Amino acid sequence: ALMPDWRDLGTPGKVVLELEADRVGRVVRRTVAAGSGNAGLDRLALALAEQLPAWQPLPETLPAERLVVTVRVRYFPKR
Repeated sequence: ALMPDWRDLGTPGKVVLELEADRVGRVVRRTVAAGSGNAGLDRLALALAEQLPAWQPLPETLPAERLVVTVRVRYFPKR
């Protein structure tokens, strides 16, 4: 399914996501750590994160069972 292009709305914004991957590289949690103030942009950022493929397995030298990363998604209006 195609996602709407929120840049068409002329709404700039930044969403901070927190993604958590398990040892085999599956993204098991996606949350908005800091919203943009626009629910539509926040939902779009989460939808974008849903489309990410699995990551590489965590290295054996990393003792953690999960890896948490922060991703910033910025939207710029079309001109």
